[in-house]
Amino acid sequence: MNLTNHIGFGCVSLTTLPFQQVALRLLETAFNEGITHFDTAPLYGNGYSERIVGKFLKTKKHKITVTTKFGLSPKGGKTIPVWLALPLNFVQKKINNGGIQTFSFSTPAMVNYREINMADVKQSFEKSIKNLQTDYIDFFLLHEALPTFITEGAMQYIMTLKKNGDVGKIGIASSYVNLLNVPPHQLDLWDILQYENGLMYQSDGLVDVFTKQTHFYHSVLKAAKGTSSNILIEKGNAGLLLAKAIKNNPSGKALFGTSKIENLQQNIQALNNCSKMSIAEINNFIDRALY
Repeated sequence: MNLTNHIGFGCVSLTTLPFQQVALRLLETAFNEGITHFDTAPLYGNGYSERIVGKFLKTKKHKITVTTKFGLSPKGGKTIPVWLALPLNFVQKKINNGGIQTFSFSTPAMVNYREINMADVKQSFEKSIKNLQTDYIDFFLLHEALPTFITEGAMQYIMTLKKNGDVGKIGIASSYVNLLNVPPHQLDLWDILQYENGLMYQSDGLVDVFTKQTHFYHSVLKAAKGTSSNILIEKGNAGLLLAKAIKNNPSGKALFGTSKIENLQQNIQALNNCSKMSIAEINNFIDRALY
């Protein structure tokens, strides 16, 4: 089983890098390592993540798939070129936190209701098409919301996009806690469910609840500093966590992100080392590493 086919690269951290060329080099490395699915959103980096992915996508339109989202928009205001925005953002963050990166973990919260109308979705779609420099979006996901938030007109517009071939598949990208109490029949029109999965989350069982959808896991390698899962990653067993997610969800994808090429390559190599392991063997290795 080629596990690399089952993973995707999360692009939320692209705009933390100092230069556009560094971000593009990271994406190229991911592609050269066998990753052909990339996940972004208008909210990531105030829209700059989409624009970087768009520049990368131009030369690989028929070789990769891309997820972007709608329902959450970045703050308004004029934007500046990516090549200028990234170094300015990098310097500003250095000043704000004194160069120290901080990481925290919090339990996912239930999302609050907000109305998402046709104008919202249309504006988001048209802007994403422009940012991504494409005329087609592979996966178009509702971002941190539920279908009940969408007006009838907005839903009709989304279905028209799919019918006309402007988007391939539609889905929900929301915390797993928001999906736990949703009746499966309410999601019959949606193709994809994207949510957290990993040792920090209790979401493995959702693949058996929502059987009509393809499941995309994210935050597979996320861990709170000092917790058992963080210790597991520090021991070099990130491949086990990715393999566990894939074996639990063989028809879907497991997403991870990083801003460092060496981490990306190490994670891919670690995953490949687990390709012939069974889920029982993987769980046994994880238990031994933790305890």
